[in-house]
Amino acid sequence: MKFTDILLKRSYEFYFVVIYVLYLALLLIALRERNPAFTVDVTTILLPAIELAFFCVLGLVAWHAQRSGWVALPALFVSLAVPLLVMLIYLVQGFSAYLSGHYISVLALENHTDGSQYAAKPLFFVIAALGFGSWICLSLFALKARKQAALHRPGKSFVFAATLACLLFAGMFDSSSFAERTLDLRPDMAPATSLARKFRDLRRARNNLSDMADTLDRQGISLPINEHYPLLRDQAYSSPLSFGAAQSASDRPNIIVVFAEGLSARFLGTYGGKHQGLMPNIDRFAARSMTVYNYFSHTAATYRGIQGQLVSGYPRNGGAESGGWEAEGENNTALLTSINYRTIPDILLDRGYKTAFLSSSPQGASFNAMLRSLGFDTVYAVETLPELLGGRPVVLSSGTSDAADAEVFSGLKGFLEKQALSGNKQPFFVATYNVGTHAFLDSDSAGVTYGSGDNPALNRMHNFDAQLGKFLITFRARAFPTIRS
Repeated sequence: MKFTDILLKRSYEFYFVVIYVLYLALLLIALRERNPAFTVDVTTILLPAIELAFFCVLGLVAWHAQRSGWVALPALFVSLAVPLLVMLIYLVQGFSAYLSGHYISVLALENHTDGSQYAAKPLFFVIAALGFGSWICLSLFALKARKQAALHRPGKSFVFAATLACLLFAGMFDSSSFAERTLDLRPDMAPATSLARKFRDLRRARNNLSDMADTLDRQGISLPINEHYPLLRDQAYSSPLSFGAAQSASDRPNIIVVFAEGLSARFLGTYGGKHQGLMPNIDRFAARSMTVYNYFSHTAATYRGIQGQLVSGYPRNGGAESGGWEAEGENNTALLTSINYRTIPDILLDRGYKTAFLSSSPQGASFNAMLRSLGFDTVYAVETLPELLGGRPVVLSSGTSDAADAEVFSGLKGFLEKQALSGNKQPFFVATYNVGTHAFLDSDSAGVTYGSGDNPALNRMHNFDAQLGKFLITFRARAFPTIRS
């Protein structure tokens, strides 16, 4: 059988049509239930078609460019790389939307090392294998066709279609385009365009204050860039207490802080959450506590988020980026741990407190090194949490090497019991950090799910609340005679 240039062109087009059809199927079957933004409209139907048409045309232009001898091999590479790149983008974006209800965000790009959690999902592995298989078939077909077929110059209709696709795609990427402003189009709902714009926003946010202000403005956040210190707060909080002050309260009370991975206030009923009964234990706890409405973490990323809240400042170094704690190919731990901060653990240590942190990470994780550098006397990790669990091994969160949320709170209970039994009157500051609510994870196999259980994002939040609720029940039962709540 003779392979022709026309047959390859049809196969190439069919490849992109299949990607589009699979995207539409995902949109209609699952995405609309994950996020109201995934409505069936011009944005979600037309814009992905435009960007796929652009990439298809780009690949075919590269294929026809093989007529020129010196660019033949680079053109062949581009013609085969484009469909692979598009397949990977739609795979990652589609799976992200399926798991979390959103495409990849700027925050997710800053934490790209956590992408291994994708591969931990069997469904992702199966779909990725099918995607790579289809691309390999297309590549073998193209290589065989290249040997047997004479390349034809593109016709006028192809040139017109290529020009139109390029113009439309350029208009989508430009956030100030006429179409976006007048037709209320949402380019961020097109998978490839969305990812490109997020990379652009990440670069801009890191460059200068003006670009960062523009990025925040598109998200409805106002930043007074004309001020010398635009992020300086004149007032932290001012509101009457919802309960009377205890006159006999100790001047050195015990302190427990629960840091929650990836938990937005929008999930909590106390702050107007829309999912009824999603986090009932936290809502009940908030009803009998002081609720703060004007507190914001410096950032949501793990390293900067924890460190920023403990030092009241925005840390220069984060996790996976160059110079960070987990930067690939770099060993920055010694340098970063040598930086001295005035932290909450340090301040409390000066007042005679014992400090401890219950981490869900393995012992050798850079995260634990950061915690120790912030002044905690003891940092419990996966390997040392059994000291608080009666010696039994730690159960890991599904698909990770980190402790499950239930284990962290069981460890906290064990810590309090250990303090009570020791009779030690030294006040303590203990904090916890979980992993079960991390993006792309579902509720643990032994955990609980929310509603029908088909939304991983809601499942992991509901499970976290359930495990915290078990701890609160024990805590309120006054099982710790020397511990003051």
